[in-house]
Amino acid sequence: MTKNQYRMLVVGTLIIALVGGSVDLVFGLLPREIYIQLSMRESRIDQGVMLFLMAVFIAACLVSLYGTLSFRHWAPRFNIILAVFGLLILVADGAPSVQS
Repeated sequence: MTKNQYRMLVVGTLIIALVGGSVDLVFGLLPREIYIQLSMRESRIDQGVMLFLMAVFIAACLVSLYGTLSFRHWAPRFNIILAVFGLLILVADGAPSVQS
């Protein structure tokens, strides 16, 4: 696999994920119960703090994407750290829940 093929694979995967998420939101393909469950969920941290954390997370995602597509030596470690940081944000926000 060449570098350009890898880059197209990464960018294509991101585009498919964004289009899929957008279609779910626009056309209401998710069950109504999920929206009800999300509206009843209470956040464990202040919204201002959460907004700051999400801004930092999105900026870090862009840096990670740059490193991955440029084949930088720090990109794999940074991606792992970013994944752990994202999971910690989810736990701090109270997102993990069991649904049946």
